[in-house]
Amino acid sequence: MKKLNIRQYKTAFRTGLFCLVILFSMIACRKDIEVTKSDISQGHLKSMTELKVASDFNWKTFRDVQVELYGTAKTVVFLKSSSGAVYEKAIVQPHQTYNTIIAIPTYETELTITCNGQPHIVKILNEKISYSF
Repeated sequence: MKKLNIRQYKTAFRTGLFCLVILFSMIACRKDIEVTKSDISQGHLKSMTELKVASDFNWKTFRDVQVELYGTAKTVVFLKSSSGAVYEKAIVQPHQTYNTIIAIPTYETELTITCNGQPHIVKILNEKISYSF
């Protein structure tokens, strides 16, 4: 029996690995979901023109909220979502009101205002937030 050298081992390994990759990609790319005529005939829409939407439906996904912050000391403030995403970072000067308007998702009903490392949850009322610290 003839011994294989390192180069032949590498070639055999690469060929085997290539075959495995091809095999797995052929198996993984199959689509299991099929749309049948019975799905369409059971009341599902056939086209977008059949879609009925109320005339007062609000299509907006974001809204503008006016923010007023007031502090007695110079402070770095973060305006965050309920999930922790930062909407705005601001430096509030002592005894001055910081005003801004931020766009937030319509589903948000409150914001977390973090100042001096302390989080404070504030409700959004009439598209406005006022907070003093």
